[in-house]
Amino acid sequence: DGTQFIDSTKMGGLEVKIEANDGQRVAGRVWYAKPIEQDGQSRMLDVTFDTAVRSAPRGTPMAADGGPAGKAYMAYAAAVAAGDFAKAQALMSASMAQRYAKEDYETEEENAKDSIEMLQMFLLKKSRVTGGEAFDDHVVLEVEGEMFGTTRGLELVRMVKVGDQWRYDDNARAGMLTK
Repeated sequence: DGTQFIDSTKMGGLEVKIEANDGQRVAGRVWYAKPIEQDGQSRMLDVTFDTAVRSAPRGTPMAADGGPAGKAYMAYAAAVAAGDFAKAQALMSASMAQRYAKEDYETEEENAKDSIEMLQMFLLKKSRVTGGEAFDDHVVLEVEGEMFGTTRGLELVRMVKVGDQWRYDDNARAGMLTK
């Protein structure tokens, strides 16, 4: 259901023909009708493609606030925002916490300072959980917040259950929001 935009205004004459785009397969051709001059050289492009569309497995839809996993993520986000590295690290999965383990060349204080600064840099500001999907061994939360300035973004946050507690396990920026 996505659209790919190509800015060809500087290259001129790029043509695109889509033969299939039905959710199962995408096929087409991208080409120049005639050679273009770029950096003093004549260039041509003629690419055909035909491939199956692969979709990620779908989980069970979650409550708008993400339920207990959403609450656990918001506690993690609050700890990061407050600059409390020890609390944030305690709310991470073992594999995520290992990424922020102290190195031999630094003190505990240096590690905490550097780690919390890194975590704060990537944390969406004024964030809130807006939903998600539950899988057998984890959940993926949809989190909206400010990326920078007033630009809003969407982040997908992976949470795993450790014993009876949900822990932050990873995240990926999914894009910018228009509203």
